[in-house]
Amino acid sequence: MTRITRRTALGALLAAPLARPSLAQGTTIELWSFLDPAGRGVRSEEMAHVIRSYEAANAGVRVRTNVIQWTELGPQLLRASRAGQVPDVVMLYSPYMAPQVAANTLLPLDDMMRGWSAADRDDLITMPIARDRQGRLYGLPWEMRIFGMFWRTDLFARAGIAVPATLDDMVAAGRRLQEGPIQGLGVSFNTATSTAAIEWFLPSVVAFGGMILRDDGAAAFANPATERMLGFCHDLVHRHGILKLDSALMPSDDLQNVCIAGNIAQYFQGSHRLSTVQERAPAGAQFSLVPFPAVESGKPTPVSLQGWHLSIPRRARNPQPAFKFIEHWTSAPIQARQAGAAGYLPVRRSVARDPAFATEQNQRFGLTAILEQAATRPLNFHWPENSDALNDALGRMVQQVVSNRMSVRDAMAWGERTYNELRR
Repeated sequence: MTRITRRTALGALLAAPLARPSLAQGTTIELWSFLDPAGRGVRSEEMAHVIRSYEAANAGVRVRTNVIQWTELGPQLLRASRAGQVPDVVMLYSPYMAPQVAANTLLPLDDMMRGWSAADRDDLITMPIARDRQGRLYGLPWEMRIFGMFWRTDLFARAGIAVPATLDDMVAAGRRLQEGPIQGLGVSFNTATSTAAIEWFLPSVVAFGGMILRDDGAAAFANPATERMLGFCHDLVHRHGILKLDSALMPSDDLQNVCIAGNIAQYFQGSHRLSTVQERAPAGAQFSLVPFPAVESGKPTPVSLQGWHLSIPRRARNPQPAFKFIEHWTSAPIQARQAGAAGYLPVRRSVARDPAFATEQNQRFGLTAILEQAATRPLNFHWPENSDALNDALGRMVQQVVSNRMSVRDAMAWGERTYNELRR
């Protein structure tokens, strides 16, 4: 995503401090973060601005940051919750929300949001992954990425092909555009580096009406919807020939380099990689992002979302000022500034529609449109405590089929056994 260049459109909004109720003097909020606000780089600098502007709007309130490796934030919170030594706010990446919700380490935010207007609630894009089975919300995103299909608009335009609406359209486009070094489709199922199994394969099974997990958390892979998707993946390699077997098994960074070289017409990846791919691509190559094509007409694939959340642990010392801090970070002015300075996707629909964000480049990238679809059609799936294990089992199941090591039905049974063993 390109940075916003027309900052003057939001200058007055960003310059004014947000109106907030006064908070208790001398309050210190402890934040656990993987980013260091004293560090170098635009992400750290933008975080420092969030803290400074919050403190300026709430005299006497300070934010103290404890920097923790991102993979350790979840485990450390689980340990801290048992010991009763929790922060006031913690950053959690979306796949790591489910273990915290299951362990009851987080406060639901619904009561704190009761004062929000209906318009404000509708404006903020929340993720189903941050909710429990009763629909209670345990975190608000401050950063988001959407997984979908990068498509080479220049190649499609030259061939006179519209953007694929369905999987059949995607196959037809891939076959027409595949020529010389250009592959029709690129998607990696290398489970060590790729999340395509849970970002594309799983939502597609859901779109077909299939079940992935039982209510007790056990695998339920063996069903007609999974069978259809596994057969489709096999055909991409062995019947349609638009996905090379080595691409399907390749580490995702290596496959991304193939895409950057200009040799993939359709590529499955997340929005956070779009700017990198576009900036490093050959002259004339132009990429845009759309949701994954519908499994068939009338059965759209739910939009896959991930991102960093801000949550309040149970037994936090200062939950009210902590929530005000979260409100500040997810507010429209801060989201607009982050989108401009750091290239983040905003979590506010109003920011996505603002002319300062909807630049010509971001429109070409398809970002305003895909954000709206993310708000209205997100994947609603109750994630297990270990989503890595689910991605691993599903991805390896696809590998067995596309490599012709197992039949589809044998792979489904094998995948169920594999996941049930991994989750123990």
